[in-house]
Amino acid sequence: MLASLFGVVSIVMGLWGVNFVGIPGSESRWGWFVFVGALLALLALGIWYVRRRGLW
Repeated sequence: MLASLFGVVSIVMGLWGVNFVGIPGSESRWGWFVFVGALLALLALGIWYVRRRGLW
């Protein structure tokens, strides 16, 4: 169960790490912080959903 939560975060981080131009937010000073905040929010949402369903 824990692997499925972190799997989503790993996929998103893998896409962010691809070396190409035009990633939204990569040129912004706050882009990295927004990206990390979105990942943490996505992880928190997944944990909330799993706990709500009684699977954890």
